[in-house]
Amino acid sequence: MFIFSVTLFSRYDTLNKLAYFAFQFAGLLHKEGTKLFSIFTAYQIISMHISVTVAIIELFVGSREVKDIVGTLSTAVTVTCAISRALRFLSRRKKIINILDRLEIIRIKMLKDQDNKHFVTEAENFGKRVLAGVFISLNGFPFPSFMWYTISDLTMEFKQKHLVLKVWTPWNFNNVWTNIVTNAMISIMSFTCLTVYVGIHFMEITFTLYVSAYIKTLQNKLINKGIKNEEIYEQHKVIIQLIKDHNEVLSGIKYLETQISPLMPCGFGYVSMRALKRNEINEAVDNCVRAILCLMPSVVTCCCGQQIITEMEKLHEATYMSKWYKEEPKFRKDLLTMMIRTTNPPTINYRLFVKFDHVLLALVLQTVYSYMMLMVNLDAE
Repeated sequence: MFIFSVTLFSRYDTLNKLAYFAFQFAGLLHKEGTKLFSIFTAYQIISMHISVTVAIIELFVGSREVKDIVGTLSTAVTVTCAISRALRFLSRRKKIINILDRLEIIRIKMLKDQDNKHFVTEAENFGKRVLAGVFISLNGFPFPSFMWYTISDLTMEFKQKHLVLKVWTPWNFNNVWTNIVTNAMISIMSFTCLTVYVGIHFMEITFTLYVSAYIKTLQNKLINKGIKNEEIYEQHKVIIQLIKDHNEVLSGIKYLETQISPLMPCGFGYVSMRALKRNEINEAVDNCVRAILCLMPSVVTCCCGQQIITEMEKLHEATYMSKWYKEEPKFRKDLLTMMIRTTNPPTINYRLFVKFDHVLLALVLQTVYSYMMLMVNLDAE
């Protein structure tokens, strides 16, 4: 996976190209009329539906122990969120492609500006490192998990069987080959789900870094070149419209995910704590990593939203720090309009009702902790 990532990030030199590749890799984006890719998309969606179906069956017919129930519930919720994101993207695919195309136009314009092009190059260098970490951690997770559980089952002679995902299987796997085949199949199913998360994360990070770089360009122009440049106000309009379009397409599913996302990591975290008490280090580490990865959607969404809020606040400061008092009344009026607009700036939010920022992330983490303590108390009783 590491070698593949190095090859991938050396081949695609911009964040937009990486985002397009991630969507294609997840089966969410293909050229019109490509039947093979349509079949791949259908496979991805069907595979995720099978995963959530067998997880729900396991809830009803599986073990009645608390650790098994919460682990299976976390699996079902995680895959359901992936399905929701995939279907949302497929239904709004053209609008999302339009947003990415507009970001590419902005990128090209910024690179032509010799005084400010360093903002986009810095954003891309940082973004590639972040995206590489996301790609390796998510897509690479099923493989070590598969190895850990297979080796663990072999050493324990199948007295306690483990699966990569907590799901129901219609057959027993009490020997080496059935165990390996079962875990391999479930690893592929989990990989399908994770590719969807990778694609959406690539989109969010790409959008945030390019918009932030564009806002930094405006800040620099206001402070160093003054307010007479009418291009500043046109660029500000472009940013506002981009953020509005982004919210229209993706904010609903993000809001839903932040509301139910505490259920995903708390189950795996609880299972990890139970495994530590039984001295099952492999299972404890594996479920701890699952809990961290399940928190990633909320962390990425809220951190991206906070980054845009921070840059907008700096833009508001730059409007005042410019030498507006030396300019003509006409330009002062334009600047005043921008200053008023940046007082309550457009942010990544859900219908102006919920802002995706560090405050929301803190609430999500608090809820995760509360759920975990609740399960610990119930188990103690």
